[in-house]
Amino acid sequence: MGKILKVIVEVVAGLAVLGAAVWVFQTRKGTTTQTTRAAMTNEVAVATAEARLTSDRLEALGTGRARESVLITASESERVTGLFFEDGEVVEAGRLLAKLEDRLLLAERSIAVAVLEEERREMARARELLEKEGIARRLADARETSLAKAELALEAIDARLELREVRAPFAGVLGLRRVSAGAWVTPGTVIATLDDVSEIHIDFSVPERYLGAVGTGVVFTARTQMLPDAVVTGRVTHVEARIDTTSLSATARGTVGNGDGRLRPGMLFAVWLEASPRMSVWVPEKAMVSLGEKQFVFVANGNRVTRREVFLGRREAGMVEVREGLGAGEQVVTDGVGKMRDGMTVRVATSNNEQVTSNNESDGGTE
Repeated sequence: MGKILKVIVEVVAGLAVLGAAVWVFQTRKGTTTQTTRAAMTNEVAVATAEARLTSDRLEALGTGRARESVLITASESERVTGLFFEDGEVVEAGRLLAKLEDRLLLAERSIAVAVLEEERREMARARELLEKEGIARRLADARETSLAKAELALEAIDARLELREVRAPFAGVLGLRRVSAGAWVTPGTVIATLDDVSEIHIDFSVPERYLGAVGTGVVFTARTQMLPDAVVTGRVTHVEARIDTTSLSATARGTVGNGDGRLRPGMLFAVWLEASPRMSVWVPEKAMVSLGEKQFVFVANGNRVTRREVFLGRREAGMVEVREGLGAGEQVVTDGVGKMRDGMTVRVATSNNEQVTSNNESDGGTE
């Protein structure tokens, strides 16, 4: 009897030990499972997409041109008898700049005046005789024709005399004098240059894709190396209708004021303007995932992430514009995006949660 009781006690003790071992194993297994699950839940940082006022920045190089520009040239072959301007002088429209030899023409004009006076006297006598029927109508008509010819001859000489006087066609600034008094000039000989610099035109190229946004009245800003601290603003006044087939761009002309005369024709200008203003969504550039030519972001919805294709616009200072595919206020994963998978369970790290700074101005380059 004692032996049987001893066996029973040993069996019960063995079962107790076995139960305790099973309990410890299950407890450790549950702890390990929880730890594994916790490890499998990725902690991520997110950023909130926000809307901001955005526009496309167009940057180009432009060449300055005078509002009006002309070469002052001679109209006839003759000797220069007088020059009446200094290098770089500011002149008004109609100012006499140079005079060519005209003594022979003045003598011809004196003769033409005398002939005209004689024809007028003859015409007066013919009219008196015609009233008294002392002369035929045919002869009176002939006198009228002679008088008209004399008048035209005088007008022709006066026109040639005007060509011997070289005058400024508009107000502006003269360049260097190219000839001296006594020089023989021919039609086309440049005497000086004349530029109206009250305004400066800046011609620059606009790529084809921006032509719809760059039109008359668009404001632009320009800077030149000659005046590095001066920034000038103007407006686009014209865009050429023809597009260059090689560069796929068209020439735009803008106008800036030049009341102080600091800007000069021929200057090289750096031009930039803002076009196509719009409200768009911006997120950190590090949230982007590239697969081939496509771009994606992982949008955090609660404790899961969803991969979504997006279409980008401008980039600036570590930020990127999302034109399509994402709405303002949505949260995108910014850290560890390379390990993300569509539908993955995550835990948002609130302490590292990022926020996109809203900005109502844009100042960067085009994509």
